[in-house]
Amino acid sequence: VLVGAAAVYLALPRSPAARVAVAVDAGAAPAARPAPAARPAPAAAAALHGRVCPKCAAVNPEAARHCGTCGQTLAGVALVPLARCSCGTDYPLTAKFCPKCGKRTAAAAAAP
Repeated sequence: VLVGAAAVYLALPRSPAARVAVAVDAGAAPAARPAPAARPAPAAAAALHGRVCPKCAAVNPEAARHCGTCGQTLAGVALVPLARCSCGTDYPLTAKFCPKCGKRTAAAAAAP
């Protein structure tokens, strides 16, 4: 669409609500796009806690009422701090090896 000495280009994305009109002078370079808004920094990771089953020693989520492996009730079982391995598995801080991938943990490195 020509309006006077300026050409108007309508970029029509798929969503009508997101339509953008850009006016460009016939001889001028297009205007620079504004810089994207800075993303907020991710929140600090919350401390991991879980319940270790007294019967089979499986690590269960904090909210678990029964062991996901053997079904033992976890009533009265204290929360223990957990660490997360690079494979994504949560394990008690006292574990010397990851129960899933077998990688040595910080507790193993600190042990004599």
